[in-house]
Order: sequence, then structure tokens, then C-alpha cells
Amino acid sequence: LKQVENPLEEAIKFLIPLKNLIGDDIETHLLAFEIYFRKGKFLLMLQSVKRAFAINRNNPWLHECLIKFSKA
Repeated sequence: LKQVENPLEEAIKFLIPLKNLIGDDIETHLLAFEIYFRKGKFLLMLQSVKRAFAINRNNPWLHECLIKFSKA
């Protein structure tokens, strides 16, 4: 397999259509949070956790993301 120069940019290319197709799935927004966390994009991180919170506020992965966000 070919190595890509910037894997996070490639992940974002897949993430945008994913959010459009299955935006009602909490995992979509939590994966988006993880990508934006690694890129240091705080507003997009906030947007992702807010959308995930609206879907299921009791998700354990969401709580992990909220802790990461508060420490960032």
C-alpha cells in the first residue's frame, strides 16, 4: 500500500461525506472529534461533541472525548 504524506488530511476527505450520509450516528461525530483533536481544531472538536451529545448524552466514548476536550 502507498503511504500518504498527510494521513489526517486524507481522513478528513472521507469524514465529510460520512457526516453527510450518516450524520445521525454518534460514532460519526466521535470519529470526527478524534480527527479534529489530532489536528488541534478546537471549534470543530466542539461541534463534533455537541452533535454527539444531541444524539446520546450517555455514551461512554463521548465522555472520554469531553475529558480530552477539557484538557486540550
